[in-house]
Amino acid sequence: MPNTASVASNNIKPRPERACDLCRRRKTKCDGPSAPDNVCSNCVQNNQSCTYLEASRPRGPPKAYVSGLEDRLEKMEALLKRLRPEVDFTQHLGPPIIRDSWKLGARPSSSAWRPIKKKSHPTGLRPLDHSLKTREKSSDTETGNILSSDDEGTPFPCAKRKLNLPTPGNSDGETDKDDGDTGVDHGSRLYGKSADIHLVGSMVFWKYQHTKEATPQGSQPGAHPPDPGMFPKVRRPIYWGPPFPWELEWEGVHLTNPAYFRSVRDSFPSPDLAEELVDLYFTHVNVVYPLFHRPTFYNHWNKGLQCRDVCFTSVCMLVFAVASRWSTDPRVLGEPGPAKPGDSPRYRKAGWRYFSATIDLFAHRRSILLPATLFELQLHCLIFMYLRYYLPQGTAWAFNSIGLRKAQDVGIHRKKLYQKDPNAKDELWKRVLWTMVGFDREGSVDVGRSCALREEDVDVDPPLIVDDEYWVTDNLESAFQQPSGKPSHMEAFGLWLNLSKISAFAVCTLYAVDKSKVAPAGITTSEWKARTVAQLNAAMSQWVDSLPDHLRWSPNMGDRVFATQSATLFLGYYLNQILIYRPFIPSVKSDSAKTPSSRVRFPFPALPICLNAARSAIRILETERKAGFSNIPIIIRACQEAGGILITHVWRLKTRDRALAAEGIPRRYSGPLIADLVVDVHKVIDILDGVADRWPLAYSLV
Repeated sequence: MPNTASVASNNIKPRPERACDLCRRRKTKCDGPSAPDNVCSNCVQNNQSCTYLEASRPRGPPKAYVSGLEDRLEKMEALLKRLRPEVDFTQHLGPPIIRDSWKLGARPSSSAWRPIKKKSHPTGLRPLDHSLKTREKSSDTETGNILSSDDEGTPFPCAKRKLNLPTPGNSDGETDKDDGDTGVDHGSRLYGKSADIHLVGSMVFWKYQHTKEATPQGSQPGAHPPDPGMFPKVRRPIYWGPPFPWELEWEGVHLTNPAYFRSVRDSFPSPDLAEELVDLYFTHVNVVYPLFHRPTFYNHWNKGLQCRDVCFTSVCMLVFAVASRWSTDPRVLGEPGPAKPGDSPRYRKAGWRYFSATIDLFAHRRSILLPATLFELQLHCLIFMYLRYYLPQGTAWAFNSIGLRKAQDVGIHRKKLYQKDPNAKDELWKRVLWTMVGFDREGSVDVGRSCALREEDVDVDPPLIVDDEYWVTDNLESAFQQPSGKPSHMEAFGLWLNLSKISAFAVCTLYAVDKSKVAPAGITTSEWKARTVAQLNAAMSQWVDSLPDHLRWSPNMGDRVFATQSATLFLGYYLNQILIYRPFIPSVKSDSAKTPSSRVRFPFPALPICLNAARSAIRILETERKAGFSNIPIIIRACQEAGGILITHVWRLKTRDRALAAEGIPRRYSGPLIADLVVDVHKVIDILDGVADRWPLAYSLV
């Protein structure tokens, strides 16, 4: 007779020890295991069948364990980059592993990594990687196809991305998959919070949620919910692949080697002249506008990157063009035959051959469909430097504005795209960004237009106040740290940016086209102007107080680098004073004895302040010209502003004297003042005349 107890035990269903399928999908608390017939209250309330059919998915390793390993790996990579910042180890170590990819079951494809091919190069080394990397936190999720890195305020957090920008190609004009400037769009673009592209990720996410809940058995095995703000993993290649061949050809991607671009190759100077021009650039230009890191630039140069990468070749060509202003070698003229005595005006076209060859490259390599590279943004800065004091000046400002738009396209104006620890790549991107921002502000003052990039649009910190030689040291703990007690040459750059911020504020307020839209409601225009000037005065006073002792100008400064930086800063300070008070100088007509002024009385003595600023600037110019001042562009700008104020006041006094003479009043009052002003005007003319043979704008002013 069979054991009835054993039969009964075999017919009893095992009590479930997990949540039902619906509660597991919704991730809600389930009371099914303790409920009658194991039917949970959630399924009863939603009129759903309470089942326990779906197999549980294996869980990955603990998140804390994986995050700890990822953090250690990031620290090791950072230490490796500090030791060898100039080398790209991607081909040795493989592609970067996406954080939390174990959750999604994602594995790098077999073709994503391959060992280094044994290929000869002129210098024996591969081109360096200039892409800007992103620091992801442990809570971030990636699938490799990311919509945006701007996730604040969005309904669903969008995963952050890495910027895999195109980098220089190799010596043979060929490009490897991840190392060449192939022009392939890696998706390295940033979209802000208002971009419509965020809706795509939201639609994909909610479609998945609806489909999964509407299907009783759940989604297909192995399917995982997409992160909001993400593109779907399955794409139609015709729409999501790289640009078509004819698009790449139109873009000029095939011009990856100077062999394909004859004008660049033919215009390259001889080695001795090239080295001289590079040294002149770092001596006279980079000390004021530190666009480049000198050891990195020389490392590229000594390893022959200019012979392999046409983008770096173009950077070098524009460095030659800018530095030619300070060269006395007749070869920078690009004309046959030596220069004759007294033929110095020919030097006004110094460097034009290098500049024209590079602009030719711009015409063929458009770089519109593809994201910008570091070299390309550096080119925009150099074009501004060379064209700024040509006529018309707006051309240089326009090139710089285009560069700023390209910088926004790749997102280097956002702080979140930089690593926490300082590194060479991030600092180079910061330098090129903030140099363009400063040029944009000064150029806007020159041409009287609004800035292309507003202060509230940028949240990245300025470059570190660390000299070039302290980026990489033998002691890793002291890397990117300025030794205590030694002033940094980078400090002046930060002060110059702060000063340009004040000038940008003055342009967008006091010089606004429609001031009624700038002034707050409830106060008159004259009151608003007075408040604005008081606010600018406070900012200027705060800026002066922030100057360190080694940058406070005096006629007897020993260090020529600090003397040039200090003179540049103080000339900019006096030019800002003129910019702030110039709109409130009474017109010549209002000064006439017959025509009473119809203006509201301004609470600040605008004219005396502008005259004092102009004369102070001239004193600095006179002293620095004798000592060998390097920053010639600021000399031209200061002479233009200060000379304009002085000459205007001379004619103002003459007009008033004529009016007084018509009424029978003698002109004894204005005679000495006019004589003093004329002396200062002649000083301005002499200073401009000293640089007119090399700078076209100075020649036109004289």
